[in-house]
Amino acid sequence: MITLVQVAILLTAAVVAVSLFRQLKQSSILGFLAAGLVIAPGGCGSFTDVSSILHASEFGVVLLLFIIGLELQPTRLWVMRRTVFGLGSLQVFSCSVVLGGAVWWLGLPPMQPAWSASAFLCPRRRSCCRYSPSATS
Repeated sequence: MITLVQVAILLTAAVVAVSLFRQLKQSSILGFLAAGLVIAPGGCGSFTDVSSILHASEFGVVLLLFIIGLELQPTRLWVMRRTVFGLGSLQVFSCSVVLGGAVWWLGLPPMQPAWSASAFLCPRRRSCCRYSPSATS
């Protein structure tokens, strides 16, 4: 369960980062991402137990997508549709090929590269994608 102090840290980091990025004439989305990077377990370490803030982080992602939806105009998306959907699909495919090739190069079983590359697309299912030497022996 997330404590009141942790909620205060989350909100303070978001307000400070968004204000700073607005002063730099950048998007507030970048401010939210920067705040998340700073307070993450790999950052300054304000949160060490990831499971305790999992629900708050999922709610934060929903709000972030909502903000992106507010800032993105449908007419602009329609104009950029070939770039967004064409190059976006190419990026997902090429990253999957590169990651799958890297996992294959490490010597994992034939189906393991596909599972490992797709783990980045479905992070909640990573536990089923872990390599277990005893399972292949």
